[in-house]
Amino acid sequence: MHLFYRSVFLFLLLTSGGFFLGTPQAICQVVVESRVDSTVNNYKSFLRSGYAQFFGGEIVEIKASSSQETEGRYNYEATNLIKNNFAAVWMEGVEGYGIGESLQLTFTKLTTDDKRTFNKQFYCVNGYAFNPSVWSDYARVKAFKVYKTTAPDEQEIVMLADSPFLQTFELSFTLQEGDILVFEILDVYVGNKYDDTCLSMLAPVCLP
Repeated sequence: MHLFYRSVFLFLLLTSGGFFLGTPQAICQVVVESRVDSTVNNYKSFLRSGYAQFFGGEIVEIKASSSQETEGRYNYEATNLIKNNFAAVWMEGVEGYGIGESLQLTFTKLTTDDKRTFNKQFYCVNGYAFNPSVWSDYARVKAFKVYKTTAPDEQEIVMLADSPFLQTFELSFTLQEGDILVFEILDVYVGNKYDDTCLSMLAPVCLP
């Protein structure tokens, strides 16, 4: 589907609470907007700001519906998103912008080894953040549809900013050990050169 028509579809989806042909579906959707900290755009500033101490990547396992193939010493696997740094990236691996591709986060536990607990918030860094000179060349995620695999009709739409800086957002789902959250790409910000959509961090926040 052309990006313009996808954007119109997304607008209808968000403003109508669900846009479907045929029989209406009992789907509940909540829109969540991220918050941007424009002081944090690399690992040094991530450490200096204090955000790193609340990083909770260890409580989840992550996998993607697709990933770009490894190129030399560079890999684009989903596991890069839960590493506590800005030095790696996930890149979807299908033709086009990756609309409909997804990430699955399995919560293997809700508390870290040092006794910090997941508080429903997430850190996110959009795009190919490791290399600022090419950040705008690649597509970035504009909107995720998020749901639990056990309740796919209860959805939250996460709207991300088109920014290379750290973003945070909070979901309302109540999670238990073993629960799986799906982050499905609904829309993207188009890259100047490439149609590969990238993300550099997507990890839970865990507080004392």
